[in-house]
Amino acid sequence: MKMIMRYQMAVLLFAGTTAALAAPPVANVWQIYQAELARQCPAKHLEWLAPADIRDALDDYQSHLSTGLQSAMTTAERHRCRDVSAGVTCDNVGDLDIAWKNDLMPAVAASFCRRFTMCRKQSDCDNLAAP
Repeated sequence: MKMIMRYQMAVLLFAGTTAALAAPPVANVWQIYQAELARQCPAKHLEWLAPADIRDALDDYQSHLSTGLQSAMTTAERHRCRDVSAGVTCDNVGDLDIAWKNDLMPAVAASFCRRFTMCRKQSDCDNLAAP
């Protein structure tokens, strides 16, 4: 009986470790994204971007990716947001997760640094792509 319990415990630990490697926690992906923005264009204060602005910029960035990566981002959005009834932050994190897993976070941040000229405070940012 002890041997079976140890085996079950080992399986659970392995499954938990594998799951942790598969998708980093939301906070980690967000911190990686924030750190990359701070590294590439700190004076612009893009940490103050509104979630909707991030969504628009990610949609534009995503449109230039391969169909495989676009599909992966859409799947990640659905997965991250399956229990959420409103808001775009979970969509954003899903896309950032795929960007991180595919070593695209520097490219995503670079596209944001080009798109936005600066933020003065939370959700008060100038966008070069705005009409």
